[in-house]
Amino acid sequence: MELLGCSTDANERNGVNIDANSSTAGLIILNGLRLNRDGRNGGTGWGGFAGLRINGAKTSVVVSAVGVQVGIDDGGNPATDTFHPQYGVNIDAAACVAVDSGLVHGVTAGFRDGGTSTILKKGATLIEVAGKPA
Repeated sequence: MELLGCSTDANERNGVNIDANSSTAGLIILNGLRLNRDGRNGGTGWGGFAGLRINGAKTSVVVSAVGVQVGIDDGGNPATDTFHPQYGVNIDAAACVAVDSGLVHGVTAGFRDGGTSTILKKGATLIEVAGKPA
């Protein structure tokens, strides 16, 4: 499977979700994703949701030129509303993931490694940003 130049905006949960239902055969390539304000979680944010979530994937995943943006709901108030997603990228229990490049922004962390993946590599041109936008 290959996703090229795709985008999401204000999804209730993860923007793009790759989970344990993937098989061990093949390769998933994600290139040029633009993931905006995902992980709404009913407007409360949090819940571990991310622009890109990879959890338990058996298929190898390669990610290049990914952009994750933090934001609030349309018409919201930046002084009072909850920003989301909690994580730009959130990875747990994956067989093999390479995140080559991009700018990933999350309220808690730009990139979260759950520490349970077999192989997880981050490229030198991956920029991680945490917190609310200025």
